[in-house]
Amino acid sequence: MSGNRARRRPRRGGFRRPRWRAYADAALTVALLAALAFAAAHVPRLWPVETLAGVVRVADGDSLVMRGVRIRLEGIDAPELAQSCTRGGIDYPCGREARDALVKMVAGRTVSCESARRDRYERVLARCVSGEVELNRAMVEAGWALAYGDYRAEERIARQAGRGMWAGSFERPQDWRRIHGGLAEDSHDGLSLIFGWLRGLFGVWRVRWLDSVAVDLDSGQDIPSLLAAAGMAPDTALLAAAGIIGGALLIAALARRESRSADVLLGGVVVGLVVLAGWYVSGHIGYVEEHPNTLEEAFIGTNSGRAESFTFVAPIAYTLELLMLWSDTSRIVTFGIASALGVIAGSALYALATRSFRIESFRDPADLIRHILGAMLMGFGGVTAFGCTVGQGITGFSTLALGSILTTVALIAGAAITMKVQYWLMMREG
Repeated sequence: MSGNRARRRPRRGGFRRPRWRAYADAALTVALLAALAFAAAHVPRLWPVETLAGVVRVADGDSLVMRGVRIRLEGIDAPELAQSCTRGGIDYPCGREARDALVKMVAGRTVSCESARRDRYERVLARCVSGEVELNRAMVEAGWALAYGDYRAEERIARQAGRGMWAGSFERPQDWRRIHGGLAEDSHDGLSLIFGWLRGLFGVWRVRWLDSVAVDLDSGQDIPSLLAAAGMAPDTALLAAAGIIGGALLIAALARRESRSADVLLGGVVVGLVVLAGWYVSGHIGYVEEHPNTLEEAFIGTNSGRAESFTFVAPIAYTLELLMLWSDTSRIVTFGIASALGVIAGSALYALATRSFRIESFRDPADLIRHILGAMLMGFGGVTAFGCTVGQGITGFSTLALGSILTTVALIAGAAITMKVQYWLMMREG
């Protein structure tokens, strides 16, 4: 009988790889890292260059505002507006003097900026020119900004000549921000370029093929703004949109009998209130009209620098970034990071409390491949759609934004199609 057949036992000690394979893997790893570093060093050549031109307002020694667009001068770091330095044994407001120096360089002229990327606060990182003067280089040469990934030769000359801040003593702006609770900023050096290149690996294709077909609306993209632009009174438009869309969703949710159970109703109410609380905490409690370091309005405690509520695409990335750069004490646990960690911790505690915690693995290699492909598609889709099922389907939908509504419809359609395909594959295997 087949049950009496002797089974071959696995050999003890496991499979030993040839030594040449270990050397080959090491060489491949070094080659991959070298290729990554080379590509990161040439990011500005690979990235679509964004050109901005116009009259600017000087925010501080390394920041400009042009038609509402925040521009951060790339490769330099100037003292914060509230920062003081020492010269001749006397403290003086070097942050304001740095800003005044940049104001004189601009002098009301048109400024032209070229950028290939943005920082974590969605500010445009750019090299800007006013007349014949490159502002980034000129600020470092004048001693009112430090090299922050570039312009090290100019900093050395300014230091030797005792210009600007180098005429006395000062704290480096990044150290001052860390001590006084300023906004954390990534360096503009090669390591930051590598991280930026990894975060925007598909950025070139996204900009070329997706952003090119984007539709810019003259009014806001939320339904009430669109109705108001069509001639309806703003208050009436808000009530009409909220009433009609909210009523339709409520009817659709309660149409099935199982949806009217106590646990489902309680879960829906709690999730809605949590999303509302997120908007309130980040948009009201975390809002300041004038940040002490930048003297501009700011949303404290969010990665985007704007009001946020619950989503689980960008916060996961920000959490991983925080763990990778844990030694940078200027980084903080933001609202998004706290929400992501809170969901993980809460789920684990609930599973342990209800004794439903278990460790699962993949059924077979084919199941592993499907999960890997699914994860890749979810990641790319989440970045492209600016949110996940929760971020767009609940949080985004709560703003009545047309983009969130379209994204939610696409998510539902994609899930339905995937389930049909999975069912077809199961029937085929069976």
